[in-house]
Amino acid sequence: MNKEYQNSGIDWIGEIPKSWHISRVGAIFDHINKKNIYREETNILSLMKDIGVIPYSEKGDVGNKASDDIERYFLVEPNDIVMNSMNVIIGSVGKSKYKGCLSQVYHVLRTKNYRMDCVNYYNYLFATRQFQKKLVGYGNGILEHRMRIPMSKLKIVELPKPPNYVQKTIANFLDEKTSKVEELIKIQETAIERLEEYKQSVITEAVTKGLNPNALMKDSEIYNIGLIPKEWDVVKLQRMMKVQNGKPCEWVENGYPVYGSGGIFGYTNDYLYLGPSVLLGRKGTIDKPNFVDKPFWTVDTSFYTIIHEDNYPKYCYYIAKSIIDYKLYVYGSAVPSMTQSILHNIYIVKPSYSEQKTIATFLDKKIEEMNQLLQMKKDKIKKLNEYKKSLIYEAVTGKIELTI
Repeated sequence: MNKEYQNSGIDWIGEIPKSWHISRVGAIFDHINKKNIYREETNILSLMKDIGVIPYSEKGDVGNKASDDIERYFLVEPNDIVMNSMNVIIGSVGKSKYKGCLSQVYHVLRTKNYRMDCVNYYNYLFATRQFQKKLVGYGNGILEHRMRIPMSKLKIVELPKPPNYVQKTIANFLDEKTSKVEELIKIQETAIERLEEYKQSVITEAVTKGLNPNALMKDSEIYNIGLIPKEWDVVKLQRMMKVQNGKPCEWVENGYPVYGSGGIFGYTNDYLYLGPSVLLGRKGTIDKPNFVDKPFWTVDTSFYTIIHEDNYPKYCYYIAKSIIDYKLYVYGSAVPSMTQSILHNIYIVKPSYSEQKTIATFLDKKIEEMNQLLQMKKDKIKKLNEYKKSLIYEAVTGKIELTI
């Protein structure tokens, strides 16, 4: 790249090489708003933040449902850039590799001169946080994350426009570099997945087999538990804890934490129970118990439990976290749901109070050690992602000198 720089006059871009120009989105891209009037396309596409354009069938149960009225959808070709007009400012933008159609909430952009402009370069440019933040000033709406960017305003946003051969060089450079970073991220993600599996196996082993490898064993006659120490009892969950319904509450800015099936999501000025308690999901996220040892409130998507005195509370939590196969007890089709009756009648294992405490103390220490390792790996992923974003921004705005 040319070592001489000039001021672009645009705050989010800064200096650019002297051989580069500044151009507007509307000068580089056509807005494609051709509708699927004759249902020529039945391949419905979607756009997911940080993932890109995918077939709607791969989206899963996330976000809005596809409309049956696909005649109103916009047609998309491979190499078109797709932006969610409502969510582009938080990263919902990407190049399509598919032919299909998508909802009118999306802007479809196609380079005016596909022989001269490198769509991959602009795909990287649009992925930068600096570009996305710039769009906030062009949006209509109150909430930033739901601010609609009209095409009339998007067209006038200014972009760096390197010579075509430079665009291609930058895109190729970023393809190589970001793929290596993503490989490193994948290694960390795989390590996290395996460590989570190991953590779960440690919990399950401790609460079903105990800590004494020489203990005499017997058949629990519970399909997913198998052998247990001979002195342990097989009981229904209601023998260890009583499941109680959550209730509606009045919200305040600060106060006692309010739990739903997914964890804390607000505060109230009173508490429903002092704790300690194991919280169990009733609707939605039903397979992720929480343990609370301070005053709290739960709403009706979550159960709380009153733990009977002859049981150690943290052991009850580890039991709930490890050996209950929640998939077996789900009812209803739309949202996973549980009932008090189902939970009360699930068979679990019960050691003596002293052994429960010993096991829970052992697991607290072991899980804390593993959680520290997990956090280290998550921190590495965060740093790698930050490096990748910085690398992309520096490259697409000409701050990195590449051999042309």
